[in-house]
Amino acid sequence: MAKYAAQCRCGETSITLSAEPVAQLVCHCVDCQKVTGNDFTQIAFFLPDGCEPKGAFDEVTMPGGSSHPKTYYNCPKCGSCLYATVSVLKGQVGVVAEQIQQPFEFKPKFHVWTSEKAEGVEVASDALQFPRGPNKPPHLV
Repeated sequence: MAKYAAQCRCGETSITLSAEPVAQLVCHCVDCQKVTGNDFTQIAFFLPDGCEPKGAFDEVTMPGGSSHPKTYYNCPKCGSCLYATVSVLKGQVGVVAEQIQQPFEFKPKFHVWTSEKAEGVEVASDALQFPRGPNKPPHLV
């Protein structure tokens, strides 16, 4: 039974999510900026067993900050990024939070890759921030 659902902007691709996210964060890395077209990306991470993608995706794979590969899954029709996997996170699925439909509420715990944040982007001084990625998996921060 799906707890949440997310879809691309045109509805061609989707992913159902059967559990609560294990972590929520805001990523400021240049790769996320390029892939999503946004100054930062709000991401909710889910365990892979509870995720069911539907549709054909364009995949963009590149080395992550840890040098391990990460793959972004984009809709071939509208180009929007729906989710990503980061191998160093052992298959966790990072879903772009703005694509997740209600009743989901995005509640980020911290910001990562603030060393690469876009010019003019301000992060609240009281927010937990990492200049790169945290030194442990997001769900353990």
